[in-house]
Amino acid sequence: MEKTIIKSALITLAVIIGLFVCVNAGFALFAPAKLADVYFNAGCEKVALWLNESDYNRNGTNEKLVTVVNRSIAAQKEQKTLEYGKMLIDKYNANDIELDQDYIYFIGGEYCTILAKTGNEQDALTVAAELSVKYGRSNPVQALIYYAIQSENNQLLEQIRDLLNDMLTSSSVTAEGMVRLTTDVANLNKLLNG
Repeated sequence: MEKTIIKSALITLAVIIGLFVCVNAGFALFAPAKLADVYFNAGCEKVALWLNESDYNRNGTNEKLVTVVNRSIAAQKEQKTLEYGKMLIDKYNANDIELDQDYIYFIGGEYCTILAKTGNEQDALTVAAELSVKYGRSNPVQALIYYAIQSENNQLLEQIRDLLNDMLTSSSVTAEGMVRLTTDVANLNKLLNG
């Protein structure tokens, strides 16, 4: 009697696992974005990223690229953030995609910070400057300032200060941005000289 109960329980468990695997495989093949949402909401960011990346590689729409970038940041996959973040920034700079300024500042800040972390500080400064021409709030240059302060990288802070001094003469910076820019230069001067 006990053997029959154990056998029935094992068979039931095997059937449930088999159904779960089949359903997952079906969604992964035919609707990876939907399955990615389920995994993402369950806290499995890396699996969700893998599924979203697969979906983007099949149907490379701008919306799917934005999702892959978001998921790569959430999963803390720096190489994926660099790879797909660059694609998104390039599309933005070429006017192939329309994004909210706060969002592109966020993505640019993440991208530039990772570039700086990996030793590509000059590239990080260049991209940050390109994306921060109006010097709006929470821009990529400010993200680099935050990273440089956190990592105690005075050399990068000096390069940022030089960049900001160059931006002071830019006609693209808004009046509000100029106030922010002047404040950041003053704060960097205090930090580096005092």
